[in-house]
Amino acid sequence: MTGSAAILFLLALNGAAAAYDLPAATGTHRVEFTAEEADFNERTRVIGLRREAVVREFGADDELVRTLKADRLQIDMSSRAVVSDGPFIMEENGSFFYGRSGEISYADNTGVIRDGRFSYGNMVFRGSEIRVDKGEYRYHGARFTSCDLVPPHYQVRASRLYLKPDSHFLAYNTVFFLGKVPIFYFPVIYRPLGKGTPFITSIYPGYDERSGAYLKTNYLYRFSPTLKGKLFIDYFTRQGFGTGAEVNHDSADKARTHLSAYRIREYGASGDRWAVSGGYWRHLGGTGEGGANYYSQSYFRLLSDPDFNNHYFRANPFAVSPDMQASAGFTRQSNNTVTRLSAATRYDRDAAGTGFTQAYDSAPRLEFQTVPLRLAGVPVLNSFNAFLERSRSEGDTYYQNKGDASWTVSKNIPLTRAVSLYPHAGYRQSVFMSTASATGDLWVGRYFNGLNLRLDGLWGSFDLAYAYRQRFRANTLKEDAGSADGGVEEESVTPTLFVRPSRKYYLRASTSYDLRDTAVGDFSHRLSTMTAELVYEPKPGVSFILQDNYSFTEGHRAVIAQADFSVDKNSVGLGVAKYGDSPEYVVNHTIGIRPGWRGWSADLILRYRLTLADRVGVDKFSFFEKSVTLYKEFHDFRSTWDLRFRPGGVKEFFFLVSMKINDAPRNEPLDEESRRFWTHWRKPGQIRD
Repeated sequence: MTGSAAILFLLALNGAAAAYDLPAATGTHRVEFTAEEADFNERTRVIGLRREAVVREFGADDELVRTLKADRLQIDMSSRAVVSDGPFIMEENGSFFYGRSGEISYADNTGVIRDGRFSYGNMVFRGSEIRVDKGEYRYHGARFTSCDLVPPHYQVRASRLYLKPDSHFLAYNTVFFLGKVPIFYFPVIYRPLGKGTPFITSIYPGYDERSGAYLKTNYLYRFSPTLKGKLFIDYFTRQGFGTGAEVNHDSADKARTHLSAYRIREYGASGDRWAVSGGYWRHLGGTGEGGANYYSQSYFRLLSDPDFNNHYFRANPFAVSPDMQASAGFTRQSNNTVTRLSAATRYDRDAAGTGFTQAYDSAPRLEFQTVPLRLAGVPVLNSFNAFLERSRSEGDTYYQNKGDASWTVSKNIPLTRAVSLYPHAGYRQSVFMSTASATGDLWVGRYFNGLNLRLDGLWGSFDLAYAYRQRFRANTLKEDAGSADGGVEEESVTPTLFVRPSRKYYLRASTSYDLRDTAVGDFSHRLSTMTAELVYEPKPGVSFILQDNYSFTEGHRAVIAQADFSVDKNSVGLGVAKYGDSPEYVVNHTIGIRPGWRGWSADLILRYRLTLADRVGVDKFSFFEKSVTLYKEFHDFRSTWDLRFRPGGVKEFFFLVSMKINDAPRNEPLDEESRRFWTHWRKPGQIRD
């Protein structure tokens, strides 16, 4: 019996269509079915469909809601349920369920699927039993993966899993398997699906000699297109539990905000160790291009102790800068002027090395400056700079109110096509305001002038600059001739040579000669340290850099050489530094290996000190930093193994698995802009330090 004939026959027997209508509460008006063969049992009121059986459910708008396909299906008209005792396929909203057997009730939109598999996007969910309840699915004995190979490279097994298509899934008691090998256990995994905001869970297992074995868990959630939050829950076997959070808000050219916090109470400690950092930048409005715009910004980095970052955030460059700082400012910017009102403070490590001492504090500080501009049509450029602040430096017992202002007049005079002259002159006024009735304000003025002669050519350029600065006596306009330097703070000639005969290399060198009468010493003592730089780039991927700071009385103060080679994404770098006050050579090796073999790559860093023997060989040799990072890219995920040794007791290893399904939400342009603005030391896609 053909499907069409079977349907007409059954409808004729049963008055027909009304028997298949579903309750209005389901929102479904009708169910249609086709099959090569069909029969009807009047006693049990069960329709049997065989050979290419298909049942279609249509919604209130005659829209196809669900389709069931199997070799055999049974429709129970009494319970309005469809039963399959063999393999079947169910399609719903563009997603597919595969089951060994199961049943679906159209009366209350519930059912059960045995040995089921659900494909959603690039994810595959499996379960020994799947309970269907009004569009939600409860898995028992669940497994899920994004790998489309059989068997999959990886899968996650869970005791229970709750899935709501186009919304989220939630899994309990999960174990990550790499092939057949269990890697780690995690109690809960949650992830939005479909058009929901992305939620990323990542885990960093590792070992640190100070903190012991650890497990760092990270949760990333995007609340909106411009707001993202991160939650960190870590466990260190020797130190205990640590928790932290990070919030990023970025609306491009309007506002940026970053806040990061972390705390841990180490085993046996009476108090918490913590760190808080962040800041904001905001465009407050203005008249747009050609007018004034207003901005507000701040930055802060606070720590419980100087060693906190080095113990817990070693990828952060501040780990080697044990200080606290905070600043905030308000800026008005126009085409010609910039005005800024700010406050700032900085704390350095104290003498004991366990706390902080205030090194600088300024509140408030008012700054004003202009771009070079013409006034009243006079053919010279005028520039103004000024500041006024209330500040205190390390060692001071009081706040000092002081200010400074300068006016510079300049003009560029072309003499020929290759020769130009740049004279400038100006006046600078400093004031130190009295904070006690017994003393008065202190005003100190200075005038200055200079001249720069430049010769330009295809080969490069040569500059010869003269500079003079004279100080007045306090509260007068008379030169301070009675002081040790005669009031002449600067009088010098500075030659600068820049040679670039081709694009492959250039040479830059500069020094200055002190012309003051009070300068001590012969010709070589009057010469300042010469800085020279030679850069050679014979072809793409190959570069050599040599820098030298040379004192004409003491010899080489610092010599730095760097060579870099890069071929087909493989790279080798070698840097050597020698400082005049030490017999040691500081050597930096970097090696990047990208063989293109089965997804493997590696980065190696070796930094060490060595002292050469008097005759031949090496007298002393010691590493001060070693690290190796291995990368392996699989079909569905990327793995990272990182091992590093560094001063300060850093001996650490960690392992990271990054799923490729997280690449798109993790590497959105918004995240990249925020990373460059706030945490530029992180690699693209890196969630935390």
